Amino acid sequence: MRGALFNDQVSIYEDAIKQNKIYEITNVPISPVKPEYKSNPADLDYQITFNNRTILQPVDIDDTPAIINYQPISQLPRATDYSEMFDIVGIVLFVEEHSRKIMTAKKRECNVREIMVIDHSTPQPLSISVWDELAEDDCTMLTPVHGQFKTVRLTALRVSNYKGFSMTTSSSTIIIHSPISEKAEALSAWMASHQTTLTQLQSRIYHIKMPMPVIKTTKISALPLKKVHTP
Repeated sequence: MRGALFNDQVSIYEDAIKQNKIYEITNVPISPVKPEYKSNPADLDYQITFNNRTILQPVDIDDTPAIINYQPISQLPRATDYSEMFDIVGIVLFVEEHSRKIMTAKKRECNVREIMVIDHSTPQPLSISVWDELAEDDCTMLTPVHGQFKTVRLTALRVSNYKGFSMTTSSSTIIIHSPISEKAEALSAWMASHQTTLTQLQSRIYHIKMPMPVIKTTKISALPLKKVHTP
């Protein structure tokens, strides 16, 4: 769920709230998000709003172990309820060079960037549309060097069937670089033993997504001759 901070609250909570940390938050109203304030169509319909009665208490991760339900790419359902979200761990094969600006149905301009990942469960790469702030530095850090690969964890993804099956980030999505977990370690080991296969697949993706310009050649004999005028 998204949280909204206004005016002085931004500086008050700036040092108190850290990404990937767990907090217990009390005395926060829950309200619908107006359509014009949604960053993209995948955003949640509700948000919490902080006020002067809000209490933010860090939760000790040792007392509350996180239960992460990673979904193999091959087992992602092709059709789901809009409220369903999924966590995946994958190997990054492709990151679009730059984010693109698009206009949503709500006449709101958003940044979007495509990445493609794969795991051991399928030979078919998964396309993920990454929206807004995540489409900038977080995606740039994922950009693979040819023949070198990175693992990534993406949380709270939604299924999209726009132009075929893919996934899209939500307002709750977090991108975790070089994740640490049993599944991530197993995937890294699989990645190390399948470098040739991954490199070939990556090359095919880049050939499709970023084709080289066609250079037209002409024989010298076919060039028009230019007459030289002597005085």
